[in-house]
Amino acid sequence: MTPKNLTCPVCQAEVEPRLQERKGPFTLYLCPLCEVVFAHPLSNPGSSWYEEDVETRVRLLVASARKPEEMLREPHHRFLRDRPAAGGALLDIGCAEGGFLAAAQRHYRVAGLDFNPQAIALARTRFGLQHAYVMTLEDFHQARAEMGFAAGFDVITAFDVLEHVDAPRLFLAMVRELLAPGGWLAINEPNRDRRPNLREPWDYPPHHLTRWNKRSLANFLEGNGFSVAKMEEFTDGGYLAIDWIDRLPPVRALKRSLAAGAPANGNGHLRASLPSLLGKARLSLAKVLDSPLLTVLGAVKAPGQMLYCLARRDDGGN
Repeated sequence: MTPKNLTCPVCQAEVEPRLQERKGPFTLYLCPLCEVVFAHPLSNPGSSWYEEDVETRVRLLVASARKPEEMLREPHHRFLRDRPAAGGALLDIGCAEGGFLAAAQRHYRVAGLDFNPQAIALARTRFGLQHAYVMTLEDFHQARAEMGFAAGFDVITAFDVLEHVDAPRLFLAMVRELLAPGGWLAINEPNRDRRPNLREPWDYPPHHLTRWNKRSLANFLEGNGFSVAKMEEFTDGGYLAIDWIDRLPPVRALKRSLAAGAPANGNGHLRASLPSLLGKARLSLAKVLDSPLLTVLGAVKAPGQMLYCLARRDDGGN
């Protein structure tokens, strides 16, 4: 039974939510006011859950054998083409193994946060990112002055982060306070209006807690002290085929095997070389398989799988 009223975790209004679907112990609702889809109950599972996640462990292993450029995804490329406030200070929230930060430091003074200690260890040892910290955003926000970041950042990036956050409004408020006046925020999110929607397992709670489209993301940002400069949909070449490839039982078994043997400290360059090569071959095959479908989707103007947004802290013209 749909509850008569719930407090929306995004707009904080008490609303009569619209039932979307149920998945295990979670129910997904649409807020009729801000149009965000949110999970109920809504709670981030914590760092230990992600540290044991198969995809996270495989990514950590493969990253130890790759160059920063090989770790970049489409939202990273889009941001590095835009490069707002180049030469300034950049904070990457959810920096993972640091591939994006290692590439971005050619244009910015960089710092990064992630609550996975194994990922941060790799970012520091392999890519030399000494300002990568095992910290939550809340802890960093409180300690920033003592850490030498009181002046604020010119740019904050949060790629594939917002959908994991269990207090989105507080998260955005802290991001805004960490930005210097007129500073920039770059984020990307899965597009819930995407076509086709493959109902990927990773897009369900406890992994993803909220779902966004262009309208709800823009409303959220503009209602909380930002002005949206750019909002784009996109679909990575290979994205759709990879989802099906990764559902094959042999591929799932291989990933579980790799995750079970991944070094806890993120080291193991030689052991990671073969999975890295297999990953590149997988992506190349997926891009070939996706090519005709993406042509058709582009011709019918189907909504892209992902959103990329660039927004600026709105200081009322000051």
